[in-house]
Amino acid sequence: MGLSPEDFGQMRLSHFFVKLIGHVKYKEEKYKEQAELVRLQTVSLINVNLARKDQIQNPTEFWKFPWDGESTEAREKPEADPAKMKQLLKAFKQ
Repeated sequence: MGLSPEDFGQMRLSHFFVKLIGHVKYKEEKYKEQAELVRLQTVSLINVNLARKDQIQNPTEFWKFPWDGESTEAREKPEADPAKMKQLLKAFKQ
């Protein structure tokens, strides 16, 4: 997560969880970005060898990912819910 031992030692537990959630979201977005590039590259390489009429027009039809076609609400993680975060912080304060 890019924390020095000093920063980690001085960090409150609630700040750690906020940082952890942000770190996980960042990693997920980087993973998705790389997967999209691989899919696009693969479709491009396949299309080079196909006749114009047989080429793949939509990369998502060739290779579907779990996040394809999901609504924003379906992608939202439970950690993003402020009420759940407050409940989690209360549990750790006790």
